[in-house]
Amino acid sequence: MGTYFRYRDMHFSDGIDIYLETFQVLKVTPCGVWLELPYGGGKRFVLSGARKRFACPTREEALVSYQARKKQQIRILQTRLRDAQIALE
Repeated sequence: MGTYFRYRDMHFSDGIDIYLETFQVLKVTPCGVWLELPYGGGKRFVLSGARKRFACPTREEALVSYQARKKQQIRILQTRLRDAQIALE
């Protein structure tokens, strides 16, 4: 039926590894797809037209999604750092 992709990172004592996770499509519906989760044996629904998706149909889209998640994480953590600095003053 197809494969969906999601980039993830794992933190280790000597650095960070980025890897590509693949998900098999179980079922295609008019609104999206059901993906088989490799861990725990569950499944997850992903909307086809959603702006933010758990996984993407291409590696390129998955990379763009990963970069957007990391940029958002940076913005959130910068705000928290600024707030902590203000509180300390």
